[in-house]
Amino acid sequence: MSKTVSSGYLCEHYDITQRGFQKWVADGCPVLERGKAGTAHKFSTVDVHLWLIERAIKARVKTEGGEHYDRTAEEARLKFHQANISEMNEAIQRGELLPLDTALSEYGELLTNARAKILAFPKLVPAKYREKLKDGITRALNELSEAG
Repeated sequence: MSKTVSSGYLCEHYDITQRGFQKWVADGCPVLERGKAGTAHKFSTVDVHLWLIERAIKARVKTEGGEHYDRTAEEARLKFHQANISEMNEAIQRGELLPLDTALSEYGELLTNARAKILAFPKLVPAKYREKLKDGITRALNELSEAG
């Protein structure tokens, strides 16, 4: 059950100085009622205790890189990436973007057709040049296939 208490009570309870407690308030310790001039602030024992627990957890939970875990930042990062995925899916549905496997398949078909047409080209030139042209084209196509 929560009690409404003064900062003096909390300083004694948590064994900290008044100055240390003022730092807690500056760091976000919840104030139930702000005191007017000459009147002390009022605090909820449950709210203060929960704030201290949350603060302790944040101090201990770290990411792989050793930084403190920030749930709000991580949620924002997740939402950002989910929005990007959604945007890409919409672009695919509108036909503005192709899935990788579809693009590779269509690109492969284009290359196969281009190769067949290039290899047919020597048939269009006089017979005395065909063999040299065919050899040159074959070497060039082999070099291209080895490079990629």
